[in-house]
Amino acid sequence: MLSDGLPGEYWELVQAHSEAAEALETDLNALDTLYELGVEYIYIGTNGDFSGPGLRLDFLTQSDAVKILYNQNGTAVLQILPTDAS
Repeated sequence: MLSDGLPGEYWELVQAHSEAAEALETDLNALDTLYELGVEYIYIGTNGDFSGPGLRLDFLTQSDAVKILYNQNGTAVLQILPTDAS
Protein backbone atom coordinates (compact mmCIF):
# COMPACT_ATOMS: atom_id res chain seq x y z
CA MET A 1 0.00 0.00 0.00
CA LEU A 2 1.31 3.44 -0.92
CA SER A 3 0.32 4.95 2.42
CA ASP A 4 2.44 2.58 4.54
CA GLY A 5 4.83 4.57 6.71
CA LEU A 6 3.32 7.98 5.99
CA PRO A 7 2.21 10.19 8.86
CA GLY A 8 -1.58 10.18 9.24
CA GLU A 9 -1.92 13.95 8.73
CA TYR A 10 0.01 13.79 5.47
CA TRP A 11 -2.06 10.87 4.19
CA GLU A 12 -5.28 12.75 5.00
CA LEU A 13 -4.02 15.79 3.06
CA VAL A 14 -3.11 13.64 0.04
CA GLN A 15 -6.53 12.00 0.20
CA ALA A 16 -8.27 15.41 0.32
CA HIS A 17 -6.33 16.58 -2.75
CA SER A 18 -7.17 13.40 -4.60
CA GLU A 19 -10.88 13.56 -3.78
CA ALA A 20 -11.14 17.22 -4.83
CA ALA A 21 -9.32 16.56 -8.11
CA GLU A 22 -11.63 13.63 -8.85
CA ALA A 23 -14.69 15.73 -8.01
CA LEU A 24 -13.49 18.41 -10.41
CA GLU A 25 -14.44 16.18 -13.34
CA THR A 26 -18.13 16.99 -12.66
CA ASP A 27 -18.31 19.69 -9.97
CA LEU A 28 -16.86 23.19 -10.45
CA ASN A 29 -17.19 23.80 -6.68
CA ALA A 30 -14.15 21.56 -6.29
CA LEU A 31 -12.08 24.49 -7.60
CA ASP A 32 -12.69 26.27 -4.29
CA THR A 33 -11.71 23.17 -2.36
CA LEU A 34 -8.49 22.75 -4.33
CA TYR A 35 -7.61 26.43 -3.89
CA GLU A 36 -8.20 26.18 -0.14
CA LEU A 37 -5.85 23.17 -0.12
CA GLY A 38 -3.14 25.31 -1.75
CA VAL A 39 -3.54 24.15 -5.35
CA GLU A 40 -3.16 27.05 -7.77
CA TYR A 41 -2.60 25.32 -11.13
CA ILE A 42 -4.21 22.54 -13.14
CA TYR A 43 -2.47 20.60 -15.89
CA ILE A 44 -4.55 18.82 -18.53
CA GLY A 45 -2.61 16.40 -20.73
CA THR A 46 -3.54 15.08 -24.15
CA ASN A 47 -4.08 11.49 -22.96
CA GLY A 48 -6.50 12.05 -20.09
CA ASP A 49 -5.79 10.07 -16.94
CA PHE A 50 -5.50 6.41 -15.95
CA SER A 51 -9.21 6.03 -15.26
CA GLY A 52 -10.73 7.77 -18.25
CA PRO A 53 -10.83 11.06 -20.10
CA GLY A 54 -9.88 13.13 -17.04
CA LEU A 55 -10.49 16.85 -16.75
CA ARG A 56 -12.16 18.72 -19.61
CA LEU A 57 -11.05 22.21 -20.56
CA ASP A 58 -14.49 23.16 -21.91
CA PHE A 59 -16.09 22.26 -18.58
CA LEU A 60 -13.49 23.94 -16.34
CA THR A 61 -13.52 27.20 -18.28
CA GLN A 62 -17.21 27.64 -17.46
CA SER A 63 -15.97 28.94 -14.12
CA ASP A 64 -14.77 32.51 -13.57
CA ALA A 65 -12.27 31.03 -11.11
CA VAL A 66 -10.18 29.58 -13.96
CA LYS A 67 -7.72 31.38 -16.22
CA ILE A 68 -6.12 29.63 -19.21
CA LEU A 69 -2.35 30.13 -19.14
CA TYR A 70 -1.49 27.70 -21.93
CA ASN A 71 -3.61 25.77 -24.41
CA GLN A 72 -2.08 24.02 -27.38
CA ASN A 73 -2.51 20.64 -29.07
CA GLY A 74 -4.76 19.21 -26.36
CA THR A 75 -2.50 20.24 -23.48
CA ALA A 76 -3.53 23.04 -21.15
CA VAL A 77 -2.35 24.76 -17.98
CA LEU A 78 -4.97 26.60 -15.96
CA GLN A 79 -4.66 28.87 -12.97
CA ILE A 80 -7.22 28.66 -10.18
CA LEU A 81 -8.11 32.19 -9.13
CA PRO A 82 -9.35 33.15 -5.68
CA THR A 83 -13.06 33.78 -5.49
CA ASP A 84 -14.76 36.45 -3.42
CA ALA A 85 -16.74 34.90 -0.60
CA SER A 86 -19.05 37.90 -0.37
